[in-house]
Amino acid sequence: MRIEAAIDISVLRDIEKRTPRLFRDAIAQTGMAVEAEAVKQLQVGPNRAEATGNLIGSMTTFVRREGDHDVAIVGNTAKYAQYVHRGTGIYGPSRKPITPKKGKALRFEIGGVVLFRRSVKGMRSRPFLRDAVREVVPGKMGEIFMRVVGRSIFAKPTKTASFTPLKMRDKYSRK
Repeated sequence: MRIEAAIDISVLRDIEKRTPRLFRDAIAQTGMAVEAEAVKQLQVGPNRAEATGNLIGSMTTFVRREGDHDVAIVGNTAKYAQYVHRGTGIYGPSRKPITPKKGKALRFEIGGVVLFRRSVKGMRSRPFLRDAVREVVPGKMGEIFMRVVGRSIFAKPTKTASFTPLKMRDKYSRK
């Protein structure tokens, strides 16, 4: 017995047209999830920032086109963010103690007490962005993409898919 049918796939063409926007939305939501995780990293745990909130308030996320694809850029605009993230002195990229550029000693104040030192070790890195990416991308990125793309695929389309039999022939039907 042979049955033939035509399937209207115009709904798939509609999804195909929306795909670049869907992927851009999914990438943007992944970037926002990384930003939210970075803020969480700065609020609690080993990457906790000082109480001013400037570092947390300076988080940014945007999507830009690079070549033939979109990328989410998550960053921080605070001038000192790179020092917090990468560390300073012996803990940072230079791997050397911090020494005065002019004069013989560094002068700083801690708790109202003025201190002088010939050098200081620096500050350990608190890689809040790196840790946020490591937390979000492997664990939540697929979920975000499925939620964004799936919502569009399973949403009520502009045209409904139809299954319309063109011909139904079997050995008993007339030609």
